[in-house]
Amino acid sequence: MSMENGAFVPNDWIKIIFSPVVWVRFPHMLLASYLTGAFCVAATGAWYLLRENIHAEARIMLRMGLYLAAVLLPVSSSSGTSTAITSTTISRPRFAAIEGRWHDEQAG
Repeated sequence: MSMENGAFVPNDWIKIIFSPVVWVRFPHMLLASYLTGAFCVAATGAWYLLRENIHAEARIMLRMGLYLAAVLLPVSSSSGTSTAITSTTISRPRFAAIEGRWHDEQAG
């Protein structure tokens, strides 16, 4: 990384793309996007049920969204845990910055 006009600019995209952190963060973000979609479908189905519109389709939407969310939540959680473990092992200062620890908090 280099600094140009007060902004960080990447020098080597190959190092960024093939970074070991990318391979655990990408699945976690992909799962998060599927979870967002599942909750949007479930919320739309619930809205239609409350408004008493297209009742049969609304039940299917609600059921499909909630089932998909129920399957993806534990998978996403374990993926997030592996992301945290990888970040901890690769760069402790980076992980401290993610958690907002700007000063040493050692008991002394």
